[in-house]
Amino acid sequence: MIRPAQDSSQGYGSALALCKIDRLDSVEYSESVIKRVVPSDNVFSSGIHTINISTDFVVVDGKRRSFSLLAFFFKLRNKIFGLSNG
Repeated sequence: MIRPAQDSSQGYGSALALCKIDRLDSVEYSESVIKRVVPSDNVFSSGIHTINISTDFVVVDGKRRSFSLLAFFFKLRNKIFGLSNG
């Protein structure tokens, strides 16, 4: 059995770790990482968050960073006035 897990060693959602379940019983659980999956293109180069597998498809979501001038001003306003960024 393979268990996908988030690998946040380079930041939240930066990669996925595919872990082989070595032992699973009522007393013990152990696993070992067999592969680290990282982004393979420049568009979503900031990370991979989840993986889903079906009979015909493997789907992963990619993370990218972008700059929004409007979001910058909202965050600045919130910081000045002590408001939440949520």
